[in-house]
Amino acid sequence: FEQIFDDTGEAHLARATCSALLNILQEIFTHDDNIEEKWDKWTKQEQKDKVFLKSFVVEKAIFFCPFSVPRADITREQRLKMMHFFERAQVSPIDPLRLVPEMLYHRDVSLRLEALKLGCKLVFDANHELQLAFKKFDTPDLNLQKAMAFQFQSFSTGDWNVDDIYAMENLLMKLQNLCEGHHLELQSFIGEDLSIEEKSFAVLLQQAIQATDLDDDDDNDLDKTDVTEGPANLVAWVCEMAKCIIRKMLSDQEWQASMEGREEQYKLLAQLFDSAAEVIQGPNTANQRLLLDGGMLEQVNQLWVRQRIDEVTFRGLIQDNEDLFPMWMSLLTVMRICEIAALKFLLSLLEEEYLDSEANDFKQKSEFVMDHKKYTIRLMVEELDPNILCDKIITHWNMTSEGRSQSNKIDNIRDEDDNAVDTSAMMVRPKREVEAEGYLVKDQEEHCLEISFLCWALFEGVFAAREFSMVSGHVESGQKKIQHSAEPAKKRYTSQRWQLAKAKRYDHFMESVTAMHHSKYLHFLFGRIEILRGERLQKIFFLVPAPVRSLKSQSLIKQWQLDCVDGVDRSSAETKLQSFSEAVSDEYIDFVKHQFNLQGSPFPLNSCGEIMKGAKISINIFTVLITTWVAVVYQGSYSHEHKIGQFDVHYPKRWYVWCLSFFGLMHFCSCVLLMIFHIIAKTVWKVNVQIEQFKDDNPTEAHSVNGPYGLYLSCKFFFGDTEFTGKALMCGVSYAGWTLDFLIFSLHLLYVCSQEASLSKVFEALTMTSNQVSCTAALGFCFQYVFLVIGFLIFPEGYGFADMDTHDCGSLGACLLAHLDYGFRSAPVWGGPDLTWAQFVFDYIYNLIVILILAAIVSGIIIDAFSSMRADLQAQQEDQTQQCFICNINRSVLERKLVRFDQHVFQEHYMWSYARFLMRLEMTQDSDLNGLESYVQAKVQVSDFQSWYPIGKALSIETDEDNNYAEKDLRVKDLEELRGVVKSCSDGADAQMTNVRELKAAMKDARESVKNMEFALAQLASDLQKKADALAAAAAASAVSASAKKGGD
Repeated sequence: FEQIFDDTGEAHLARATCSALLNILQEIFTHDDNIEEKWDKWTKQEQKDKVFLKSFVVEKAIFFCPFSVPRADITREQRLKMMHFFERAQVSPIDPLRLVPEMLYHRDVSLRLEALKLGCKLVFDANHELQLAFKKFDTPDLNLQKAMAFQFQSFSTGDWNVDDIYAMENLLMKLQNLCEGHHLELQSFIGEDLSIEEKSFAVLLQQAIQATDLDDDDDNDLDKTDVTEGPANLVAWVCEMAKCIIRKMLSDQEWQASMEGREEQYKLLAQLFDSAAEVIQGPNTANQRLLLDGGMLEQVNQLWVRQRIDEVTFRGLIQDNEDLFPMWMSLLTVMRICEIAALKFLLSLLEEEYLDSEANDFKQKSEFVMDHKKYTIRLMVEELDPNILCDKIITHWNMTSEGRSQSNKIDNIRDEDDNAVDTSAMMVRPKREVEAEGYLVKDQEEHCLEISFLCWALFEGVFAAREFSMVSGHVESGQKKIQHSAEPAKKRYTSQRWQLAKAKRYDHFMESVTAMHHSKYLHFLFGRIEILRGERLQKIFFLVPAPVRSLKSQSLIKQWQLDCVDGVDRSSAETKLQSFSEAVSDEYIDFVKHQFNLQGSPFPLNSCGEIMKGAKISINIFTVLITTWVAVVYQGSYSHEHKIGQFDVHYPKRWYVWCLSFFGLMHFCSCVLLMIFHIIAKTVWKVNVQIEQFKDDNPTEAHSVNGPYGLYLSCKFFFGDTEFTGKALMCGVSYAGWTLDFLIFSLHLLYVCSQEASLSKVFEALTMTSNQVSCTAALGFCFQYVFLVIGFLIFPEGYGFADMDTHDCGSLGACLLAHLDYGFRSAPVWGGPDLTWAQFVFDYIYNLIVILILAAIVSGIIIDAFSSMRADLQAQQEDQTQQCFICNINRSVLERKLVRFDQHVFQEHYMWSYARFLMRLEMTQDSDLNGLESYVQAKVQVSDFQSWYPIGKALSIETDEDNNYAEKDLRVKDLEELRGVVKSCSDGADAQMTNVRELKAAMKDARESVKNMEFALAQLASDLQKKADALAAAAAASAVSASAKKGGD
């Protein structure tokens, strides 16, 4: 490969050799559906165990690129051996992945094209390791981003030859594959600002050219010494490319009506929009903003106008020149694909970022998300023409299978005072397009239906958004009108125009569909659900899978839905949704696909539901007819001479027997039809589902299903279908009635009664309690035997019963048989007139246990079961009619919010829309899912059916305050912080209260001490006073004695 950068005589040979090698590598990494199907089938368990990767192509890519994607299973000796090979050749290690950015440096556009093709093959299956490996090429001497940017610039300033167009298409595909899987890191890599780099790719390329001393003749197209001009990142280059292509289409239309080169333009635009959608899905709000500011919305609006002009012009052109018809059909195919890609891109702009209330930057992030959504809605309102959008809904609807009949077509609405391009004229598909072989009418109708749906979803997503009410007719204060590049100001639309389009066009379409069919008909075609992603509710729009659209309200599917509603566990809102989702994933999806496959079969296999329904009606009619006739004309009754099959004895006229035999034959044929088509429609499906379940539950024994053991399992599951065995028994009874005796048909009266809803609950109660009743009957048999044995042991004589005297039975077996026959009807009857105490106790206990308790148990079991079923049915009906199945919000709560309950449950939160969405996730490839769908799919894959359902929430009852997260003072994290502060305050208050209590105790002690001191001082004062008084008295006494003594002297 190094030789292709030399300008020697061998350069041409080297280029041819390298081109051949690149083609070989492309073939190695080409995705083969047949091989991948076998790979997925044979290595499913190994993929779960992380032994093998998800596809054979990825396995090969990882194996062939050991330097770009280091492998864990490669030994050190193997790695050194490979490195030694390149060291001996004195070149840097290289592998197919590193070859892609290397080849983008070559001046030959054809080699760059081959390298881009190889890059697309390597990351086709969106392996994250392979995608991240390309992110490593951001060094000054090997910069993938700048190499791609130069390809954009080279194309925009070139002459648009075939190789340039193919190279650009593969470059855009390369961008798409790099971001496949909604990887934010790779999306940010594509959106990085390249202007901060010191040198552009053109400068680096020029330096390389000068270093190799290339001749001027060979590098005239790359003689650029100035810095690459144009946008500063690859996302902005996508916008610039869209403008270039739209301008080219406009100039071509103004020049002349020619299809030459138009198909390449639409094909390039389709790939451009696919790449743009993949760059922003997830979403990546930074890239969304770049595309919005880059004027992509205006380019889409211009595309709608250009496409409409082309379609009208070229249809008129081929009328004069039929030789152009093949070219026109090829162009029409690409035009439809381009429209679909552009509309999917617009819907991707409505995706919102995940908000986690536990994140530290929740407040700032929520403000940013809301501001970004307002900005997106405002630009869509201003830059997209709602009239064109609504016209496309109706126009393409009329060109689908729904509008084949003239009576089902919807009239377009034309504004006479509107100066815009008229897109309301009805398009009619010519007969030659209907009969075209290259682009089948079935595919045409499918594309038109998808376009009609996408336009409907886009209009609904913009107009019904809460941010739409915040859009005014003028520019908001603090913001300036966006002027894309240096182009003159474009026409801006207003919210009033959108409201007018809603009233005149959109509502006209919805009302027309409802009038032609019913209010829920559109749910079979266009899906809309609400999911909870983080802290915000978001809408998902999806085209209902083809099996549902084709079958619509097929009787078998409708019956399954009714059974599912009855069988859902409604113990809580979460349990109800989990049970419902598991039933949909385990049964509904496969059942619908099975019915859809049968629909593609010839008659009568494609009408199983209708035939089974007709057979049931026939069985009911013939059963009632035969049994009524027999009851009227049957002669005689019990007779020893009567033998089964002798009709002459009981039917006096011969033609009675003929008519009854004919009706019996019709009855039997109806039963056989019911059984056969049940096998086709249900039993085969059940067997396949159970075998697949066996493989999943027993992965180590999955291989044995392909042998005799698989046949055994098939037979086991086949005859294990209780519905099939019941219908087979019906056939046997019907055959016996037809060939043996017409009286046998009376058994089918039970089947007729079971068809009525209320009576079916009685049969269900009997079948539910059959095990308990049979066990109770066995217990009664045991009691009867015990009582009989006790009687044999205690009493010398036997006893009889009220209906039969059995006291003289000759053996234990005869007595036991009499007990079982008459013992449940009455107590023992003794022969003598006197009743001993032993007989009295025996009678009393027998009456209590056998006659009273056991009979009450049997009747109680059945009655309780029926009562429980009735209570469950009432609770189910209450829940179904008063609670939203999805969000579990009560009818009264919705109506207090001025939301009609029926509108909510049948339009906003229609439960079967969620079922069909789960079916879409299973039937759609990962690469075709947008960011929201991938989010839900990741939850479903781990059986998380609760976190994304909007339990307790609905967009129709949310207020502006509910969505204004920036102004919410009480959040989970805030509450945690507040709880910590309160706890600290509480702890401080407790400490203070402890100090106060201690201080009070100390003060109390001090007061008591003071009182004690006061008491002690008082005592001391009293003692001192007493001592003073004593001293004074003593002194007075001594003075008196002295005075007396002195007077004596």
